[in-house]
Parts: sequence; C-alpha cells; structure tokens
Amino acid sequence: MTDDEKKTMSVMAGCISVLLIITISLVVFIILPGEGEVQCMRNKYSCFFAYMPFALIIGCCLFACTLCWHAIHNVRMAELIEDNQVILTSTNISDRTLYNDVKKIVISDDVLFIPDHNFEGCMHLEQVEIYGKTLSIGKNAFFGCQNLREVVIHTENQVAPPGDYAFDGCPLVKILVPYGKINGYKQKWSKYSQCIEALQ
Repeated sequence: MTDDEKKTMSVMAGCISVLLIITISLVVFIILPGEGEVQCMRNKYSCFFAYMPFALIIGCCLFACTLCWHAIHNVRMAELIEDNQVILTSTNISDRTLYNDVKKIVISDDVLFIPDHNFEGCMHLEQVEIYGKTLSIGKNAFFGCQNLREVVIHTENQVAPPGDYAFDGCPLVKILVPYGKINGYKQKWSKYSQCIEALQ
C-alpha cells in the first residue's frame, strides 16, 4: 500500500467518523426514550447538547476502531512482506497490495489455481515459487512481468500447461521442477522446454 493510499484511507476514516457523529446526534435529537421525550421536545436545543457528549464518545470509539483496523492491516502486511518477498494463500492471492512491489512470490500449499491475469504487470517480480497442490496457471497470469526470470515448482502433482500468454513478456531463464518430472514438464510445457531444469 502506497503512502498516498494510506493517507486516503485515513481521511476517509475521519470523514466517516464525523458523519457517524452527526448521524447519531440527529437520531438522539429526534428519537428519545420515555418521559424525557416531552421535556426534550419543549427544549430541543438543550436536549441536543445534553446528548451530544454521548454521541461524541460513540463516534470517537468508532474512529478508534477504524484506526485499530488500519494498524492491524499494516502489521499483517509487514508480517507477510519480509525480505522483499510475500507468501500468498488461497485467501489473499488476489490481494494485489501485498505483492505489487515485491521481488519474490511464494505460493503456498492451499492454492489450487493461479487465477487469470492475477500477477499481470508486476514489474518488480523476479522469482516465483509454487508449492503444494497447485494444478494450473491461468491465462495471462504473469503476463508482462518484465523482470521475472525464475519459476520454481515444488508441487506434488505436475502442474498443467500454463494458460495462453501466461508468461509472455517475461524474460524467463529457468523453470525448475522436481527431478523425476522433468521429462513430463518438457513435453507438456513445450513452449518453455529450453528453460526447464531439474531442482537440485
């Protein structure tokens, strides 16, 4: 997440909190419980200011919760992005804010499919490691990743041939695959057979 995006989120959080304070104040001003309703209707302005502190407290609490969520989100990103790499799971693989500026992506065991266009245009990406049970790579999945030079595949099963244009525009040098599956990959990934080598 860029600094501009963080500033935008903070401003939006502040605006939402102010609107909530105003809304709650108006609700309290109009909808009042019990016997106090008659008294308040006689002196609306006094009633409004009497309930304003409660509305402000509620609004401040909501604002604090928003800031806490923002801080937790930043901590989560800091934990995921380490040494200029990010570990992606099935729940966050499409969250581009996590990997748009990293050099290495690690795709974890629970990812079965890499979606179409998912990493398209990630200009800083240099290496991808695929683990576990990934079965396929969608079309244009890494299209235009101009610095992607190495793909390392650790999967149990052979990954199906990539979708159309999956690695077009990538200066691939190596596609490393398990030793016992190198012939299968060279046959089915024929477009990239010159890049395919066995993992050491």
